[in-house]
Amino acid sequence: MKLYYQTDIKHIVVEHWEWKLVGDFEPVSEYDGKWYALQKRDDGWYIVAKIGCAWDGATFFPDFKWIMQGSLGHDVLLWLIAKGIISESKNDLADKEIFHIIMSRAKFYSQTVLKLLANIVKTGARFVKTKKGKPTYKVEEA
Repeated sequence: MKLYYQTDIKHIVVEHWEWKLVGDFEPVSEYDGKWYALQKRDDGWYIVAKIGCAWDGATFFPDFKWIMQGSLGHDVLLWLIAKGIISESKNDLADKEIFHIIMSRAKFYSQTVLKLLANIVKTGARFVKTKKGKPTYKVEEA
């Protein structure tokens, strides 16, 4: 039997979350997994994190409230890249998408400061690259 587990889980989605993609990701198909999904709708592509979806937060940045939705969306995109649903050549678009999610969803007192922080996060996200077939979890034989 194989056991699958994610290391460093810090956060779990407690209510349905979704985001309409801004970038031109050109997915090969829709995807509907147990914890996340990619859906084609009349107005574009949406990523969805379902209740119970777990992720590690912001990989290279502290887990402040304003970054959490962006880090979740970025992780979902990287998981879709690992599954081959989105081409691994779209890693840079995933990094740009985190900027758009933060700017749209974060509550912050200053849009200027938020834009600066979102750009810093987008730049840091470039260090996380995912390839098709590269899982973000460990697999061990039990």
